[in-house]
Amino acid sequence: MKLGFFTMPLHPVGRDWRRTLAEDREAVLLAERLGFEEAFIGEHVTDLAFKHDPALADAALTDEYLVEQMLIAGTVNQVVDRLLAFREQVGPFGRLLYCGHDWAEPAAMRRSMELMAEEVMPRVNRALGEDGGR
Repeated sequence: MKLGFFTMPLHPVGRDWRRTLAEDREAVLLAERLGFEEAFIGEHVTDLAFKHDPALADAALTDEYLVEQMLIAGTVNQVVDRLLAFREQVGPFGRLLYCGHDWAEPAAMRRSMELMAEEVMPRVNRALGEDGGR
């Protein structure tokens, strides 16, 4: 399975959008250095766009809510296990898009990308008997 990179410029209301775009550019350049096959850039939105229910209180839009509703996240082992379970559920697919957003800690975002490219995907591909196109 090959690894692509997806980012959607996301920022809290009131944050300078130029800072978000600069961070996303840095993430795309890192993805290239790490061997991601391609990069996609989505729409520019604010964090309020992720409410599944407009009646949901802003205070309920927590990290835990977003992780539960929208992400595969966790330790290297947890992400490998969840990706393999997801593939088992939906069937084979040739490309997984890693989704990067502007995090409070740019170093954490870089480390997450490194772990995905250097530890998670090689383990997933070994489990699948694939080379990942690298």
